[in-house]
Amino acid sequence: MLPDPDTFIIEVYACLDRLVPPRPRMRGARPKLSDSQVMTLMVLRHWLGRSQRGVLAYARTRLVALFPEMLSPSAFNRRCRALEAPCAIVTNQLAMELDVAETPYQLLDSVAILVARRCRGEQQRLFGDDISIGRGGSDRSFYYGTQVRLAVTASGVITGWVSGPAATETRWLCDYLLLRRYDPTIPLWTRDDVPSSRHRRTVVGPTGPRFALHSCGQFSPVPYKADDGFAGRHWNDHWQRDAHATVITCRDHRDTMTADDIAEHHRQRQRIETVNHVLLDVLHLGWPRMKTIAGIRTHIAETCAAFNLGLWLNRKLNLRPLAIGALFAG
Repeated sequence: MLPDPDTFIIEVYACLDRLVPPRPRMRGARPKLSDSQVMTLMVLRHWLGRSQRGVLAYARTRLVALFPEMLSPSAFNRRCRALEAPCAIVTNQLAMELDVAETPYQLLDSVAILVARRCRGEQQRLFGDDISIGRGGSDRSFYYGTQVRLAVTASGVITGWVSGPAATETRWLCDYLLLRRYDPTIPLWTRDDVPSSRHRRTVVGPTGPRFALHSCGQFSPVPYKADDGFAGRHWNDHWQRDAHATVITCRDHRDTMTADDIAEHHRQRQRIETVNHVLLDVLHLGWPRMKTIAGIRTHIAETCAAFNLGLWLNRKLNLRPLAIGALFAG
C-alpha cells in the first residue's frame, strides 16, 4: 500500500534525521530549519520535479503543519550548498543498509547532465573548464554539460559516483572513482602514464576537474562489469594492480567469454540502464537549471540520495525496488 503524502514526508524526514551527520553549530541566530528538514525538502523537490523556489512554495501552501517556519530562497540555497557532503554520506549509509556488501558484482556506467544548449555553451563558456562539450547517449549526440560516472550494485543501489566535464574520456573518471575508493592518497594517472597504443594515437588526458572525493563510496572487492568504453589492457592492469579492482568488458575478455557469457553480461547491465532512466526521467537529474558548478554538484548529490532513499522506502513497504516514482504524488 502506497503512503499518503504526509506519511511519505514524515518517513523521509525520520530516515534522514537518523542518518544526517551532525555539523558544528555556527555563530549567529538559531536556524529556522534543521539540516534534516532542509534535506527533506531537497530530496522532495526531485519527486515534485520543481526548482528550489518551487519546493519552497509547495511547502508554504501544502506542508504548513510539517514546516511552520520557512527559509527565504537565498537562505535555502546556501543551506543546500552546505549539505552536499552530508547528502553523499547519507547515500553511502543507505547503500550499506541495503545489503550492498552481499552483491556479487557492481556495474559501471555514465549519465549525461545537460547544463545549457550547445550553441550557448560554445559562445558563453559560463562555467569555464568545469563544464564542456562532449558526446553521449545512445545517439552519441553533442551536448554542453557534465557527466556522472556511477557505480551500482546488481540490485540497483548506488554505491558511489564521480562527475567531470562532458569531454573527459570515460577511463579518466573511472580511474578517479576506483583509486579513490581504494586509497585516496594514490596518485592518479596522468597523460604521461598511459602507454601508447599500437595505432599510435595521441593520448588525451582529463579535460577538467573531477568531483568529488566524498562521493566515491567504499572499496569493494567484487568485480565491476562495464561496457566497451572502459576497455583497455593497460588501464585494466593498472586498476587491478593499484586499485585492486577488476573491470570486466566484452572487448577485453572476448577470448574467455562464450556467446552465452556475453549475452548474460549485457542482460546484467540492463539494471544500470534502468537506474539511469529513474535518475533522469523520475528524479529529474538532467537539466538542473543551476547557475554555478557548486549548485550542479549539490544537485547530483541530492538526486543520488533521493534515489537510494526511494529504494530504502520501497524495501520497507514491500514494493518493487525501482518503482520510485510511485512513492509520492504531490
